Order: sequence, then C-alpha cells, then structure tokens
Amino acid sequence: MGCYSRYEDGVSRIFAKYGVFVSKYPWQILILALLTNILLGIGLMRLESEGSTEVLYTPMNSQASKDREKSRGLFELNYEENFDPLSQIEISMPVEVIVQTKSGDNILQNMYYDEIKAIDTHVRKNITVQQKIALFGICAKFQGSCVVSGESVTSNQFLDAFNEGRVTFPVYNRRDISENLGNVQYINETLKSATVVRLKYYLLLNNDTAAAWEREFIDQMKNYHSSLLDIAISTSQSLDIELDGNVSGDILWISLTFTIMLTYASLATTGSRINCIADRSNLGRAGVLATVLAILGSFGLTSVTGLKYVALVGVMPFLIVGIGLDDVFILLSGLADAPLRRADGTPTNTQERISFAMATSGVSITITSLTDFLAFGIGSSSSFVAIRNFSIYTGVAVLFCYLNQLTVFVPCMVINEKRAENSLHAYTCLKTKSKDELKNEGRSGVYQVCCAGSPAKNNSEFDNFCQKYPTKFCQFLVGNLVGKVFIALTFVVYLGFSVYGSINLQEGLELKNLVSDKSYLYKFNLWNNLYFDRKSLVTFFYDLPLEYHTQDTQNEISALAQKIKAHAFISSDFERNWLNAYSQSTLFNSSSELAFIGGLKEFLKYRPDLANDIAFDSSGTTIIASRFHFMSKPMFTTTEEGEFMQSMRKLASGSKFSVFAYTPPFIFYEQYVEVFPATMQTLGIAVGVMLVVTTIFMPNVFLVVMVTVTLVIILLGIVGFMYYWDLTLSSITMIDLIMTVGFSVDFSAHICHAYMSVTGKTRGEKVHHALSRSGGPIFNSAFSSILGIIVLVFSKSYIFLSFFKLMLIVMLFGLFHALWVLPMFLSLIGPMVNAEVGENIEGNKEPEQSTKDVPLKELEEGMGDEKDHKENSGALKQTSDTEVSSSKNTDKDTENTNAKNTEEEVIVDENVTSIKL
Repeated sequence: MGCYSRYEDGVSRIFAKYGVFVSKYPWQILILALLTNILLGIGLMRLESEGSTEVLYTPMNSQASKDREKSRGLFELNYEENFDPLSQIEISMPVEVIVQTKSGDNILQNMYYDEIKAIDTHVRKNITVQQKIALFGICAKFQGSCVVSGESVTSNQFLDAFNEGRVTFPVYNRRDISENLGNVQYINETLKSATVVRLKYYLLLNNDTAAAWEREFIDQMKNYHSSLLDIAISTSQSLDIELDGNVSGDILWISLTFTIMLTYASLATTGSRINCIADRSNLGRAGVLATVLAILGSFGLTSVTGLKYVALVGVMPFLIVGIGLDDVFILLSGLADAPLRRADGTPTNTQERISFAMATSGVSITITSLTDFLAFGIGSSSSFVAIRNFSIYTGVAVLFCYLNQLTVFVPCMVINEKRAENSLHAYTCLKTKSKDELKNEGRSGVYQVCCAGSPAKNNSEFDNFCQKYPTKFCQFLVGNLVGKVFIALTFVVYLGFSVYGSINLQEGLELKNLVSDKSYLYKFNLWNNLYFDRKSLVTFFYDLPLEYHTQDTQNEISALAQKIKAHAFISSDFERNWLNAYSQSTLFNSSSELAFIGGLKEFLKYRPDLANDIAFDSSGTTIIASRFHFMSKPMFTTTEEGEFMQSMRKLASGSKFSVFAYTPPFIFYEQYVEVFPATMQTLGIAVGVMLVVTTIFMPNVFLVVMVTVTLVIILLGIVGFMYYWDLTLSSITMIDLIMTVGFSVDFSAHICHAYMSVTGKTRGEKVHHALSRSGGPIFNSAFSSILGIIVLVFSKSYIFLSFFKLMLIVMLFGLFHALWVLPMFLSLIGPMVNAEVGENIEGNKEPEQSTKDVPLKELEEGMGDEKDHKENSGALKQTSDTEVSSSKNTDKDTENTNAKNTEEEVIVDENVTSIKL
C-alpha cells in the first residue's frame, strides 16, 4: 500500500469513527446542535448595519483619506457664511435638479425659464421640515445667500446676454457654465443653444435638519409634474437610500430561493421508485434546514461581536445554501454507496452504513468547507470594509454550515436509516407493510402508492435521474475519442475568449451603477453622463509656511502651475490661482513679507472668493498654507480617473516645496487604483492557500498541480467573461472572485479525490468510476446552486445581479472543468494510483476494489450460494466504482468470488467501523 493509500486510510478511519459515535447518540447530538444554533441566533437582536458608500466601497487608510486629514488641519470652510464649492474638503454632494425640454427645443427661452423658476421656487420655499424650515435654514451660504450653482444661467440677465449673442462657452464671466448647461451647441465659443439645465443646491454639512430636508425633497420632487420639462433629481443620501432599499426589497428572492432549494433537494434525493420506507427525500429537506440554521447561528454570533451588517451580506444566504447542498449531496452519495449486506449475506445495520458514508465522504466535505472558509478568511483582510465584513460574515457561516452537516444532517441520516430499518413510513413514522401485503388486503392502488414500502433491497433504488443521466453523458463524452476532441476544442475556444476579455476588463466601481434602472437616481445618472462632461477639480496644497514675497518662491509656484496646465489631463480653460490674480492687481507688494501680506488682505476684500485658498497664522502675519485649483479635461472611464489622480500626485511630488494634490473625489478614485493590485494579491494568496490545503488532503504532486492549474484557468475565465457581461473589476466583484476560489477548488478536488480513491486497470476505467462516484453530487450541487440564484435575474439590486452573473459563470465553468476537462486530462495522463492488477471483464464486472476504499469489504464476496449472489450482487454499489452489473456475471465469476472468500477471514463487530480482511 502506497503512502497516499495509507494517508487516505488514516483520515477515513477518523470520519468512520465519528459516524459510529453519531449512530449511537443521534438525538442527543441533533438536539444540542439545534439549541446551539437557535440560541446563537438570538444575537441578531444586536445587529447593526453600515450603509455609507464611502465607508463600504473605498479602501481604508488610503492616501486620499490621509490627504483629507491634512487638508482639514490646514483649512476650515465656513458653510454658514463663506461657502465656496471649490474649497470643499469633505465629500458633500449637493442636492441636484436636472431639467430638459420635453420637445427637445432650446431651453434658453422665456417660457422654459418661467418653468425653471417655478421649480426653483418650489425647492426653495415649499419643501419644509420640522417647524417649517425651508432651504434657507439649512443651505450653505456665501455673503448671506444660499449657494446655488446654476443660479446665474437661469437669471434674466443671462437670458438677455444670450439673446444678444454675448454668452461665451464653456467659460462665461469667469465661471465654467458647462456644468450647468447640457446638450449644448456653440460656434467659435459663442453659445447658440442648450436643451438641459442643471441646478445644484449646497447644504450644511453633517446637519440632521438638512438630512431630513433632503428626504422630504426626494419625496416631493419624485412626483413633481411639469408640462414643459422632464425632471431628474439627486441628493447626497440618494445612493445610500436606494442601495439599502434595493437590497431590502430583494429579501423576497431569498425566501423564494429556499423554497426552490427545498423542492429540488427533495426531488434529487427521491429514489428511482416510490418506496415509503426506503425514501430519503426527507434528508434533502434536512440538508436545507441545516443550512438555514447555519445562517441563523452565524448571523447571531457575528452580530454579537459588533461587526456591522453591510448590504453585500444579503447575497450570503444564496451562497451558503449552495455550499450546504454540495455537502449534502456528497454525504448522500456516500450513503447511497454503502453496502446493504455483509459478506455473509446478512443486512448491514445503520451504524455500518453511516460509518461507511462518513469514511468515504468526510474528506470531500472537509476539503470543500475548509477551502471556502480559508478563501473568506483571506478576504477578511481586505482594505475595503464591504469586502472585510462580508468575508467575515460568510466565513463564519461556512464554518457553521460544515459543523451543522456533521451535527444536524448526519444525525438526521442516522435517524432516517433507523426508521427504514424498522419499516416505518417516511412521513407518518407508522409501521408500514409491503405493496404485496397491502394488495392481498385489498387496498386500492392509490393507498398502495401512498402507504406501501419495504427496506431497500439494492443500492440502485437510491439512484435518481438528477444525477444518473448527467453522469452517464459525461462518461460517454470523456470515454471516446470524438468526445475528447470536442472537449479539447471547446477548451481552446474558452481560453481564447477568457484571455481577450481579461485584457480588456475595466477596473473600478461606479457607485451610481449600484441603483436599479427603475430608480429615480438611475434616470439622473443617465442624464448626468449623457449631457455633462465627466470632469474633476484638483487642488494643490502647499502645507508649510513659505516666503511668498520672494521671486524664487513665486517662480517655483508658477513653474509647477505651468507643468500642471501643460499636462494631458488638465484643461486650459480653468485655473483659480490666488497668487497670479494678486500679482496682477495694483495692490501687489513684494518688497517684504509683511508688505506682501498687507497688500494681499486688501486684495481679498475685492476677491472674497479667493479668501478660502489662503490660511494665515493666529497673528495674521504669516501664510501657513495655501492652495491652487485646476480642472481636468473630460474623462470617460474609471481607469482614466485613477490615472488622473496618480498623475497629479506625481506632479506634486516633483516640487521642491511640500505639496500634495487632493480633491474629495479622490476618495472614490482610490478604489480604481487599489482594486486591481488588491484583487491580484488576495487571489494570489488564496491560490497559495488552496494549494497547501489540497496538498494536505491529496498528497499527490500531480493532482495538486492539476487542481491548482484548473483553479487558475477557471479564475482566468471568470475575469475574462466579466468583460462580456459588462462587469468591472471592483470591490463588489472582488468579493465574487474570492468566492469563486472556494467553488473552483471544490469541484476539481471532488473529481481528483474520487480518481485517487477508485480502482481501475486503465486511466479510462478510473475516470469512469470517478465520475460515477462524484459526477452526480457535483452536478446536483452546481445545478441546485444555479436554481437558487436564477431568481436574482429579476432583482433590482446591482449587488444581487452581479452576484448572479458571476455565480452562474462559476457554476458553469466549474462543471465544465470538473466533469469534462479534468476527466479528459486524467484519462490521458492521470497517475495510476490504485491501479487494478487483476483481469477486468468489460461490461460484466467492475474492477476489484482495494480495502482502503471502504470500511466494509466488497459484500458480494462470500455471500453464500450462487443463487443468493446473483440476486444480491447487483444491488451492491462500490464506493469507488459504478454499480456492479452482477446480473450478467457468469458462474465462473461467482465461483472465483466464493473461492476467494475461503482465503480471507471476515471479522464483524457492531462496534468496529469496518470489516477487516
């Protein structure tokens, strides 16, 4: 026996002993597990949630967040007296209204201006909260008036200037009016028409009344009707509110998913014929129940620790129910393979069958659960709060799911088998008679169908079409040359599309895409992208005191400003430079620092808009910090925005003074820069960990390499096909990619573990038997998961939709590799561990099985006379092989089998987990 076989034996014995233990105390273990899950579930009472998009979807401790802290220490913006939109340090999205003409006409006409003013009046005066507090009570102000961007372009003076042909575009009267007028036509910088106007109302920061006013604004303006104009709106809270609403509204799909899973699990565990005693469909339902309890217990435990719930965790139940059913089908496959009779022809008992099932399936479910748990453990180290919290919630749920399979589902298996041993009905638990007995009593056909049953006579009664025919198809496809060629060609095409998609995949999450297309915010985002350029302000901060009056300092600042304006990302149409404006005024005095500052203070009285760009010390005699503003050119992708941020930082680092570049959008741009390296690092670590786990449970170099390569290729396919499904590499899809690591290893590990366990004279035979053992459970697991997530097609949530898309890809690619690609390669170059030495008769008899494969010896051996053997051997399914086609066995086969038994001593003890040879 080789090292691998001895290792496999040792691990199998551990699980076999556990099977014996559970068989002795099923009710005690089950009740304890149920109480534990329910008691932990009480922790849900302490559940708290986090809904801020900035907190969830931007990296923690990023450079932008550090720069924001420095900016706060240098400048303070007075929102109530001297507010300036360009001087904002915090992310503070204004309340916005976009209007466009229904007819498509030029909006710069009196009748449309009257309608715009009516809308503006409604916003300013008619929307009130608490004690009739209107906009003026909660708006950011400059010189006593609310700051409203776009106010100038909706004035009568602007309309008169337009009619006279005096309005220039995009800059008019030192203002960039391109952010307020959309769908514009202009000739030689002279504005000719526009169909869209955008107004921005700036509110006080971190003000509860302002937040309440925003919610009232949403309620009223969503239903506001104009006969001439279409309206779209947005507020600083809109994204958070809509995101939470979408995910909360999709709870219906979770309940529907569990219903589908219950139904499929019941069907997939129903035998080949109706038998009210041998029926195991209750075990399918018990498997779903164990999963639901795992979700309850894990949620409760994690909530008690104070970890906040995030919207992404909403997809966790869909994931856990798939993982749970994967384990259920593997365990039931092991139970279905358990021999029903011993070598002497007597029936096996529940303890022996459960021990057998655990010995053959325990390693498989441990591999899947451990790989999934470790994958999420790695994800919990992410710098994104959404990923970290999701990974912790889901990782704990995976652990609970595994423990519940051992402490809830396995005891249910024991209870079900004991019920069948005592000939009790599967649903009523009453003593049940056979069909023949009921027929002799004169019972009706319907009564016989509903009430008749008998203990299973052979393992084929547990076969189900859900796994039987998909397995046979895969065996047929892999087993012939034409099928191998078809698989190989499909694999090459798959690789080609995967590589192309991976190269062209975009990075970053545009948070506006998180909302449903039925949302008012979706309409606003659509118009905003369609009619207005995607530009970004950038501010350069000089954060240390300088001698601004000296020519050297002025030249250095001017040189940096010239480099900035010359950069490909920066627009030449806009610059706010207080030093340049001051130096061109008659008040400029650089004879000394004191004279320089004195003249500057006089200058700021005429240019109060520049006062926010200069910070004086407490005495007012020294400039301790200053800043200069520039505007980017239009950008079209998140990748460009990330590159823009990095380029601006590089320019700042080139100055001999202490300078840094910052603007509030940089907080969100950080994810565009960090998500790719973070994803690659996380996936790299995950692949490495999976390699170690695979090595521990399958210590064979060839198979470890096969599983690892398969994992990498599946990941390549998933990343590549994200491009075709219009997904980007983001903090949300990064979570899905982490999930795929576990699933990809699960499927490939199942088939490789089965290949190593089964016997066969040739590689083809071993692959055939490996598919018999694991093909059905793999197919059922993937198909049930697909059924579980298919309802998410109708979801309104971007999170749920992206989860559906990636999970569907994972399941399909996992099936493709586990049931087609891997078997094809194994049939060609797989290691010949457990290779059969004896003769194999094709079509008559399965290869002889090594004793390490099962705790019990092949039970057709030593069953007595030839007649008994022919009647029973067909029912004996080998754990590592397909069913034994004993109905076709020749007398010579039987004689050889019986002769072999005389050379072996069979030892049976009810407390021993196996029959020793």
